[in-house]
Amino acid sequence: MTSAGRDDAVIGGWSAGAPAFSGHRDQITAGHDAVVLATGAATPVEAFRVGDRAYGVQFHPEFDAALVETYVDGPGVRGYLRAGGCDPDALVAEARRRDSAHRLLGEGLLQRWLHVAAVDRDPWRGTWPG
Repeated sequence: MTSAGRDDAVIGGWSAGAPAFSGHRDQITAGHDAVVLATGAATPVEAFRVGDRAYGVQFHPEFDAALVETYVDGPGVRGYLRAGGCDPDALVAEARRRDSAHRLLGEGLLQRWLHVAAVDRDPWRGTWPG
């Protein structure tokens, strides 16, 4: 996590060093107006923010153990993971072991984002008068 990420109202609540599921090798480049909030071992941008309320993440805070199991059993996924140096069965075991903590982290991230997205919002902004 970057220093900006540690201070961020949304990403800052994710425990520093806590693992997050990332099931791809895709990478992005942060735009000139993006603030990089987290980096990973395999990607220079894991989370970013543009402005006050727009966030993007490369990792999957929504993945719980059941979803990891479903993902791993998908067509071609075990081979894809092995080719990337990941043992699929070890991944599932780790997801099961960390399931409760990861659910709390993911739910907390979503709750913090919902709070930030709703703060100081004028419900009439952008509507037509009359």
